[in-house]
Amino acid sequence: MTPLRQIRADFDASTIVVYQAYRSAIADPALASGRFVPPFSFNRMTWIKPSLPWLLHRSIQVGVGRSLVRNYAEEWVVALRDLTPTVHKIGALVRAGQAAKAQRLLPPERPYPLDPVIARRIQAAT
Repeated sequence: MTPLRQIRADFDASTIVVYQAYRSAIADPALASGRFVPPFSFNRMTWIKPSLPWLLHRSIQVGVGRSLVRNYAEEWVVALRDLTPTVHKIGALVRAGQAAKAQRLLPPERPYPLDPVIARRIQAAT
């Protein structure tokens, strides 16, 4: 049985893919540099999302313009990619009633293995 709450992600033995959405003013310089540069601020908290569907849901809520992928390895960003065209295509397919086609554009995600203590806390959250 699928747990009510779990972390789903695209990951391998050394990296985990996480997603964030930014305004073009932040995304464009980051993509050009291959790393986060001003006006991005490391002093501002930002929520990463390990699931592209979660990012899509949140981006629609706040109307964010650009979607970036960060691959993390040992707490370092190892790659930045712009998923904006894919995100727009998924949105258009969903709005056109073609959710099955949109689903095929999503990356593979599986439950992320958690320390048992953390997993219990997530399951207990209300």
